[in-house]
Amino acid sequence: MSLQRLSGALGLAIRAGKCAQGTDACERAVRSGRARLVVLDPTASDNLRKLVKNMCDYYHCSWIMLPQAGMLEGITGAANRRVLAVNDDGFAQMILKYTE
Repeated sequence: MSLQRLSGALGLAIRAGKCAQGTDACERAVRSGRARLVVLDPTASDNLRKLVKNMCDYYHCSWIMLPQAGMLEGITGAANRRVLAVNDDGFAQMILKYTE
C-alpha cells in the first residue's frame, strides 16, 4: 500500500467535488444511494465506527479504515474530520486499489 498514492487519490476526489465530508453529509449520501465508498479515520470514536459499519452494511456501501491516524485531517485540511464519503465510482475504485 502506498500512503502517498492513497492520499493523492483522496485529495483528487475532494478537489473534484466528488466527496461528502462529515458525519451528517456522509449519512445523507449513503442513505440516498450516492455514496460509493465511505472512508473512516482510525481516530474515529467507537460509536461513529459502529454507525458507519451498520449503515454501510444495510445500504450495501463499501467502507474502509485509513491505515494512519490523522490522515483524513491532513488531506481535507479540516480539523476533527473523521469520515468522508466518495460519490464517484472511478474515484472509489482508485482509492480501493491503493488500500490493497
